[in-house]
Amino acid sequence: MTTPAPLITRAGAHDVAELRQLYFAVYGSDYRIKLGTCPQTMADTIADPAVTWLVARLHGSGQVIASALLRRDPAARIGRLEGVAVHPDHRVAGLAAGMLERLCAEALGPAGELDSVYAAARTATRGPQRMLLRTGFRPMGVLPNATLFRRREHIALMVRHRDGVLARRAVPPRLSPEVRPLAQAAERAAGIGVSPAVPTAIPAPPPAPPRERQVEFERIEAADFVRRRHQELQGARGNVFYPFHQPNTMLTPVGGGFEVYAALDPSLLTCALVDITPDVLLTASLLEQIVESVEAAGARYVEALLPLRDQDALRAFHAQGFVPSALYPAMRRVGDSFEDYVVVSRAPHHLDFRTADIDPSLRPYIEHYCTAWTSTYLTTTDSKESA
Repeated sequence: MTTPAPLITRAGAHDVAELRQLYFAVYGSDYRIKLGTCPQTMADTIADPAVTWLVARLHGSGQVIASALLRRDPAARIGRLEGVAVHPDHRVAGLAAGMLERLCAEALGPAGELDSVYAAARTATRGPQRMLLRTGFRPMGVLPNATLFRRREHIALMVRHRDGVLARRAVPPRLSPEVRPLAQAAERAAGIGVSPAVPTAIPAPPPAPPRERQVEFERIEAADFVRRRHQELQGARGNVFYPFHQPNTMLTPVGGGFEVYAALDPSLLTCALVDITPDVLLTASLLEQIVESVEAAGARYVEALLPLRDQDALRAFHAQGFVPSALYPAMRRVGDSFEDYVVVSRAPHHLDFRTADIDPSLRPYIEHYCTAWTSTYLTTTDSKESA
């Protein structure tokens, strides 16, 4: 007798307890994300009109055996897949992929409101990577040490676009040496061309800038105040773009001068530098001290999102130890075209790829990152002679 296929429905507030049990069954006590552990966060997410949370239920009992959700940023026209999990005792071939396809088809189809959807896939096992690849996602980079389960893990950035979006990309005519190797990796891994001719040479290590005088920072962790303050500035400037990242921490030198807005996650020990005002280039030489300050607050991984066209900012971050790690093509709609963005990351603490199980499609990014990290953090005889 054929077992009926699980029934896929929208999650409701009454599913929170079962969803917590599902995430515990899949991840055990190592799951640190509030989305699967905090009842209030889960209930709020289910009720959020910008979220579609699907669950798969067994016929008869109605037991929740799988989960997947899509969070939308209508202003940015971007979606993020989260919370994909299937109970280990009820793994049905294609169940999770079918849920993802339903979410993406609705968001990216003719009646959808998004231009792209992305996901951060774990690399401890190939399953999540392959599932996303089978559902039309392109591999766009690897972010080393970007999350924490039992130990620090790398994540793979996967992106899927609405039909026709990639054809409307506004690609810069020239790329700085800092991002050319990443562009080459994207062309090899995902067939995404960034420059008509991408040089194969690895850029020379950035010069070690003289360290600025030590600056004492004040750290403000009043999340509501920080968000309000940043929204006021963003309303006046209108150029900050970091979907799904709301700052909860602000750094400012004693006496003022500039403000750094960061999204600090104390559970995952990660930090996203959302904004530096009035201008990141005015504080470029202090990025090292800014990173040290967020590391003192607990961050073991720091990233920033920069436009591919902003070569000066990319050089500034690269000179302070940030490695271009992932490319998000056609991320931001500007008029009738779309701009590419680059995720630059800094994770100098014990990089180890031996325990990662990475799909071959992502290997160009691993090779790129290892070479870029070495040229940034290790001084070789050749680099000394060329200096």
